[in-house]
Amino acid sequence: MPGEGAPSAGSVGPTCPVDGRLLGALSARRVFVDDVHVITRVSTLLSAFGVLLGMVLLALAVREYAAGASALWVGAGALFVLGEVCALVRDVRRLRVESAA
Repeated sequence: MPGEGAPSAGSVGPTCPVDGRLLGALSARRVFVDDVHVITRVSTLLSAFGVLLGMVLLALAVREYAAGASALWVGAGALFVLGEVCALVRDVRRLRVESAA
């Protein structure tokens, strides 16, 4: 049955479990692992942009604090940057583990 990833009669290699297309020389497991690797790279990139955005927001909060705004904005901005840095560290570690495997 083509939906199960088993080769059908006349096919040369494994098929995609979703639509039954031939996967060529790659096994089905390798194709799905590559998809996960791409998702991890995109997540890392988004985390890096999150840190950049957090730094801009923190700089704006400090500027507003100097102009007389509440100190809570600086605290919230620092907390946001800390959370984004933690997410970036987690994503970079995950990316390194996948690259080493």
